[in-house]
Amino acid sequence: MTDIEILYKIYFQTNVYVDRVELNGKVLSNFTLKHTVIMNGGEIIFYMSKTAKK
Repeated sequence: MTDIEILYKIYFQTNVYVDRVELNGKVLSNFTLKHTVIMNGGEIIFYMSKTAKK
């Protein structure tokens, strides 16, 4: 198993919604991650927002 790092950006108490997610520098089109992707390791970044996406 390889390490995986989970980070968040633009976080304030009021920013409770996920705006976008990046996996190894690439924006994910949805918020679903397969087990094999997680097992390969890397970096996941959650960008937070005050408002929910519609």
